[in-house]
Amino acid sequence: MYRDRVEKVTPKDVREVASKYLRRNNRTLGMFIPTNQPESVPIPATPDIASLVKGYKGRDTITLGEAFDVSPANIERRVQRTQVNNVQVILLPKKTRGQTVNLTLTLRFGTLETLKPYVTASEFLGPLMRRGTRTLSYQQLQDELDKARTRLSVSSEPGSITFSLQTTRNNLPRALELLRLILREPALADTELEILKQQYIASLEEQCKQPQALALRAVRRQLNPYPANDVRYIPTIEEEIARIRALKIDTIRQLYKEFIGGNAGELALVGDFDPSSTVTLLAALVSDWKAPQPYVRIPRPALDTKPGHVVIHTPDKANAIYVAGLVFPLSDSDPDYAALVLGDYILGNSSLSSRLGDRIREKEGLSYGVGSRFSASALDKRASFLIYAIYNPQNRERVETLIREEIEKLRKEGVTEEEVRRAKKGWIEQQRVARTNDGTLASLLAELAHEGRTMHYYQDLEKQIAELTAKQVHEAIRQYLVPEKLYIVVAGDFPQSTK
Repeated sequence: MYRDRVEKVTPKDVREVASKYLRRNNRTLGMFIPTNQPESVPIPATPDIASLVKGYKGRDTITLGEAFDVSPANIERRVQRTQVNNVQVILLPKKTRGQTVNLTLTLRFGTLETLKPYVTASEFLGPLMRRGTRTLSYQQLQDELDKARTRLSVSSEPGSITFSLQTTRNNLPRALELLRLILREPALADTELEILKQQYIASLEEQCKQPQALALRAVRRQLNPYPANDVRYIPTIEEEIARIRALKIDTIRQLYKEFIGGNAGELALVGDFDPSSTVTLLAALVSDWKAPQPYVRIPRPALDTKPGHVVIHTPDKANAIYVAGLVFPLSDSDPDYAALVLGDYILGNSSLSSRLGDRIREKEGLSYGVGSRFSASALDKRASFLIYAIYNPQNRERVETLIREEIEKLRKEGVTEEEVRRAKKGWIEQQRVARTNDGTLASLLAELAHEGRTMHYYQDLEKQIAELTAKQVHEAIRQYLVPEKLYIVVAGDFPQSTK
């Protein structure tokens, strides 16, 4: 085929391609500058291998972990629970490869009303606390973490701040001492805030040009229709940049002083550690530390939203994106939850085989990535469906048509018993694999504590999934995944006439 196409090329074709692509902006110029005295780098002789390895002793053997059963029932049997101040502590000691330990600590603060002046400050507080203490600069703190073979990340939002830490058994005491300094003695330096603000603004300015960022934000804004003075409001990129520029260090310092403490939170520790001695170290993190302002969880129920179809033009971008979403009042303890989980897995959540992936990516070859995501809250009546596809802008109409066809087919015809059987096996295995990651497991245990649950919740959920029928999955999908209620956003370099 290539040969035949080459034979058909005419001089006119060559001139047209040259005028289209051989432009100055696409040109790279290379220059050869001769010299009378060229510099040659001598290559040393190959050393004698036998003499190099003679008497060599390797490092100490890495400690192997135990063959840990990650079933919900076994995890629950191994878990130990206590409380420090008002922070719930969940411990899961076990032998791990390399004696690793993973910690997740979430402190909760403020209320829907009291946090109104501190929305942007709340988002910056965590990252800023990570950038130094009263006695350690940002670089010194990083050096100390490196010496202790510790990785630490911090994130925050209105109502919560989360610290995720990974270290080893021998380095755990030092890692916890560094975490204590960050918690109790943060520098909150103005110079570090300015660095963060510049980084955030640069990232947001880049997002103004990116189809995926624009489409996802547009859908999030539609599905969370709160007024601008509500802490749950999703700002536009321009609004967020303006908020960041207006942020002052005094606001963050006031937020820390009035709101941050051990009033409420969860701490989960998973890995190779001694529980009795470690509890004492954990107590030093939050003991005798109470914030003046009380904590009340910020509710996030499903609100009434309108469907729609929006086109966002992003010139000179190779890829386009389709994002569609809807919300409805349902929690993860609802009788239909398990059926919706499995229906979503069949529609587009499976990484191996799904209705959307098989049709649009594999069969039609129209998308680089396509799928769906269903989630539901444990504490609010709020569930959401999200459907997405990344594709060449010229395939926009075909991609949208195929997504609609697959949803309608699923609603009309349902799923087969074989699809349900494979989905059950795949989903349960997906959960099992996720729990083999100790960092993920620590986050899961902390979140369960926040929800007032134990691992028995997942034990029951897996039982519900295993007992589902094709009819139950079909009925749940038909009731909740209604195409007419979707809010659809497409973003890409489409023709300007596209609406």
